Amino acid sequence: MTGRLDDIKDATEQRVETYFAGCIEEIYFANHFNDKHTSIPKSLLCKQVGATVMIEDNFDYAVELIGNGIQTYLLDKPRNQ
Repeated sequence: MTGRLDDIKDATEQRVETYFAGCIEEIYFANHFNDKHTSIPKSLLCKQVGATVMIEDNFDYAVELIGNGIQTYLLDKPRNQ
């Protein structure tokens, strides 16, 4: 699950296939930061697909997920300190 835009879907899928070949079955795009106002919260996507645990690299998304009952692990990155 990614906040990336649908506009870069092909590039994202190619990168995932290059670095994680055969490991990821499907990618869900939350389409954040777009001008069309078609984004969807990651917590709602999780509920739609039955995901109960997330590994997140964005503090704000992690807070949103936790606030909606999704168990979330935040990666330790300088931007999250």
